[in-house]
Amino acid sequence: MIDLTLFAVSTAMRLGEIVGLRWENLDEANRTIIIRERKHPTKKTTNHQKVPLPFGTCTVGGQLIDPLQMILKQPSAWSRKGRIFPHAAQSVSPRFSGRPTTRRLSICGFTIFATVAALHAA
Repeated sequence: MIDLTLFAVSTAMRLGEIVGLRWENLDEANRTIIIRERKHPTKKTTNHQKVPLPFGTCTVGGQLIDPLQMILKQPSAWSRKGRIFPHAAQSVSPRFSGRPTTRRLSICGFTIFATVAALHAA
């Protein structure tokens, strides 16, 4: 779960986008991934969007976070099939409000969305 949290913080992706990422949409050589059905920020439409996975855009606890490495550490990496983070959004979200994952990152009391916004604003 810590990898999913660090990935969220370093990419500012929505939880639903993260748990929907699939191995076939990852371009490891170019450090990009396609988010399927990404919500438009102001319209009620969706589209597929290729987004970069840049290294060094986020630091947590003095450590640079590499979203590509968070992906490659997943148990599903050996098969490279299916979803990268095989969690249901509804089972992940409650774990981000004062549970061990957020305490480990010293961000107690935040939801995943507040955590991402707060850390990118800092």
